[in-house]
Amino acid sequence: AALLRDFPNSRLQRRAAARFEALRSVDPRFLGPALEFRRAILDFPKDNKAATDRVHGLLAKTPDYPGADHAWYWLGEVARGRKAAMQAERYYHTVIEKFPQSAWAWKARRSLGDLSYDLKEYAAAADLYLEAAQAPDPHLKASAQADVERARTHVIRHRVANLSFFALLLCWAFL
Repeated sequence: AALLRDFPNSRLQRRAAARFEALRSVDPRFLGPALEFRRAILDFPKDNKAATDRVHGLLAKTPDYPGADHAWYWLGEVARGRKAAMQAERYYHTVIEKFPQSAWAWKARRSLGDLSYDLKEYAAAADLYLEAAQAPDPHLKASAQADVERARTHVIRHRVANLSFFALLLCWAFL
């Protein structure tokens, strides 16, 4: 609020206004946890272990925090960034199970697809992307649909390569 008031022409004004509005809409009972989560995100580049520990503590202390879906998703993204796929998968599933219709749950579905894609499990990735393509957000829906096609292309290429290999084996066997 001070930035908006004292520096009306600042290049950071739009970002500050968005954050201010987001915090203004928070139930006063959850203002502390909301600020704690924001601090953790901001501190993450400096000390990511402390930031993730802070978010875990926040979720344990305030399980009914309205931003918990975002916090669980954020933990999944952090784990994915650390190449801890199984841990990321658990966090994404937590978002989907606890908050199935939240915007973060739809993003978690897509991130699960990304995990499968990275592991070259293209059929599973296509199925997960197809789920994410049911999202109400048109941008997420469009990108998930494009991801479905990308994963299906890999499935087809893999099947063609396998068929070619088996055809070569059959030809060789009959020679």
